[in-house]
Amino acid sequence: MKRFLLLGVLALAGCQGASTAPMPLAKGARWNYAVFAPPQRYFDELKVGNAISVAGTSGFEVSSNMGVGRLGWKNGILYASQTANARFEPALPLYTPTVRPKAEPGESEPDENYRGTLSAGGEAIRVTGRVFREEKLQAVSANGVEYKAILCEAALVGGGRRFNLKTWFVKGIGIVQQEQRVNGRLLVQLQLLPRQRR
Repeated sequence: MKRFLLLGVLALAGCQGASTAPMPLAKGARWNYAVFAPPQRYFDELKVGNAISVAGTSGFEVSSNMGVGRLGWKNGILYASQTANARFEPALPLYTPTVRPKAEPGESEPDENYRGTLSAGGEAIRVTGRVFREEKLQAVSANGVEYKAILCEAALVGGGRRFNLKTWFVKGIGIVQQEQRVNGRLLVQLQLLPRQRR
């Protein structure tokens, strides 16, 4: 299967327009990112486009050089129904208020809270997994700028593969870093460029 980069996920979405939202947005807003997709390094701009429906709510198209994503907020959750080259049915939560459950030693992993189909590269894969956020803010450095960020993670399995997407959000700024791995191998990492938000 071709790698399904989630670059289109990065920009913005939905109706959480307040400056304190984890993903503030407005049509025409742009973010610039440094991209590392081993072995390549390059820069990409993400731009919020037309209003559309996502997960039964108002959302936006988000475009980059890699393609178009579809994102929207619903009940405090940021959903992606489409990224630059993958589709999720139902839409995948990227930001969630659900905190990672704490398992005691000897307890099994928490139950999955996502089941759906990931379509990419001409292949449709049934996936299951967990989407959660860390309880405490996480320190992250993106292109020399230090942030205290909300880390959200989607850990999915399907088709004999493990898909892992970590996204660091800063309220009032948006996504400052994102990493995607398949079977533990880094496919893409994005970091917000300093002072580039317009």
